Amino acid sequence: YGEAVRAPTLQRECPGCLIGGFRKFLRKADGKRETSKKREIANEKRGKGKGAGITVFKKEVDDLIEANCILNCVGPPPRTYEYQNVDKARIEGVEAEFSTDLPSGFNFAVNLTTLDAEDRTTGLPLANRPELTVNTTLGWHSSDNDWSVALRGQYVGEQVNYDGTTRIDLPTYKLWHLNVRKRLNKAFTLRAGVESIGDVRLADKNDAFSFEERGRFYYVGVDASF
Repeated sequence: YGEAVRAPTLQRECPGCLIGGFRKFLRKADGKRETSKKREIANEKRGKGKGAGITVFKKEVDDLIEANCILNCVGPPPRTYEYQNVDKARIEGVEAEFSTDLPSGFNFAVNLTTLDAEDRTTGLPLANRPELTVNTTLGWHSSDNDWSVALRGQYVGEQVNYDGTTRIDLPTYKLWHLNVRKRLNKAFTLRAGVESIGDVRLADKNDAFSFEERGRFYYVGVDASF
């Protein structure tokens, strides 16, 4: 059990600020602090090469701080958002995870979160909170740990957004990433990879998404330790 207070952010205290050329934020003069009470029950078990855990949580929030789109909500940016307080909100769900070592240097891990987030006053779902999120990793490492490879996947389930008071149902999407690491010596490790292999662009799926996933990009780097 825990209680928390959330103060306004710098963006909320900066009416009219344009953030990254994509979002413009306004605020109401009577904005309130957010307060919440959270209850959760968790259980986990770890063993040699394996692990699993589950957490059930419920959060009751008063004066939830939400940035609601009020202008140019569909189509190309910039979009205008207004910080508002939701009188009563409930956010509850389940988080579960599992990991295991596999033969020949492979390993696998998965975690998922189910979420039910509701405005208790209107009975409508809260914006930009996916009903289901799943993350998976399939990894491999050489016997001497000089080489390692990881394929990561992410599934983001259905969620909603609002154009003023009009509800917009947003589609699911998937992301895949690949990275490779090679230890050169005790001090240096070379890493390279590609993020968003499928070059997912949320605006191509629905231009009412209030955020964007970065498209496909490649990287190469060197880590040094002394």
